[in-house]
Amino acid sequence: MDTGNRVDLNRILGFLVFGIALGYLEADVVVYLRHLYYPDTVSLFPLQIIDSHIYRFEIYREIATIAILLSTAFLSSKERWEVPFLFLFLFGIWDIVYYISLFFMINWPPSILSFDILFLIPTLWISPVICPVLVSLILSVGSFLILKNGYERIGWINIISAILGCILIFYSFLAIPIELLQSTNHEVFFYYIPKHFPWHFYIPGLILLVFGFFFKKGKSISHSFS
Repeated sequence: MDTGNRVDLNRILGFLVFGIALGYLEADVVVYLRHLYYPDTVSLFPLQIIDSHIYRFEIYREIATIAILLSTAFLSSKERWEVPFLFLFLFGIWDIVYYISLFFMINWPPSILSFDILFLIPTLWISPVICPVLVSLILSVGSFLILKNGYERIGWINIISAILGCILIFYSFLAIPIELLQSTNHEVFFYYIPKHFPWHFYIPGLILLVFGFFFKKGKSISHSFS
């Protein structure tokens, strides 16, 4: 059987181990930060004032983490079509293991609907924990199936659907910070407690993302990777 357009399962297992290890390390760092800034509280909100140097270093750490995932996918790929799916697979595993590790380390989050800060670039990303976990699950499983079975089943409808889904999901994560930034008093971040989430953007985005990764019909784009 031809395996030219598929990734060897042993390689995927290696990526899985790498993603798990990186997810644990991410949780380790956050445990230290929570011990410093949230020693006696469960909720992240209202936000605590963090030293500007620490905040800047956290941004650098986020950039470095994405760079590690991207460079690992690039250096480990045998063909260029593998790179985005290896990256998304690693990203999904890293994110899921991060939350699992946090739960076993410090019993957080107390609920899948607890609000979390996902990223700091270009501003805070805020959502219930279940939201990034579902996205990461789709990314990791969908990318695994594509890496395992080959890219021939991917059509333009898949790509367009996934991109539109990501746009809606990203906007749902940024909607609360964008709303807060419109206030003339930027200290609002330090007493704001999120009580709502724009599910009307997130859910359609999630459906489109699922469609993009798992819908099997459509014109193949395999010739574009030749």
